[in-house]
Amino acid sequence: MKNLIYILSIVIIGCSSSGVNDELQSEKVHENLKDTIGETLLKRENGLMDKSDFNLFYKKFITAITNKDTTAFNTFIHKDYGLHFIEAPGAMPMFVKIYKIENFRYINTQTPFFELAFIEIEKTPINESLPQQICDDNIYSKQGCFMQEINPLNKIQIWDYTDLANKQKQEIEITANTITHTVVNTSNYTFYFSLIDNKWLVTFIDLRTPCSA
Repeated sequence: MKNLIYILSIVIIGCSSSGVNDELQSEKVHENLKDTIGETLLKRENGLMDKSDFNLFYKKFITAITNKDTTAFNTFIHKDYGLHFIEAPGAMPMFVKIYKIENFRYINTQTPFFELAFIEIEKTPINESLPQQICDDNIYSKQGCFMQEINPLNKIQIWDYTDLANKQKQEIEITANTITHTVVNTSNYTFYFSLIDNKWLVTFIDLRTPCSA
């Protein structure tokens, strides 16, 4: 009986320690990300961000999609911060976080990522202001693929309109603060990219169809 109590005590202590360690690791990740945000903003202000470097990254990113290359695509996802998909199964937006692209399934149809409709995904982005959603005869004010060094996601903060816990909203907001480049392809989706630890990564992909509500 004493041995059983002793074993149970070790298990309980071990589980408690694991929970504390996970919490500490999570806080450490958040602090590191905050530091990264500061470094990224400083580089942007000083004009040190390399446009050609981003263009090269984007070509590799699109090639991974067109080739349905899981291994290559996963190198563009940060191991701690992951990749958030924005979907709209109902009236409200929903965030889905994954660390491996093979784990993603579109919420409405359970479609894997590489089976989504990537129409004209191979287009090279034009470096100019992003198209506006006008919801008229055309959804957008102009058609094509456009890239701008802007962070519109952080301005609208749509995570506040979800039913996520406050801590989850804070985690999304911290990651969203790292966005430096946004690409809108009017034939498919909106992609948000971040420079973290001097490496370009995709941090958010908005799969919603504008003007569909």
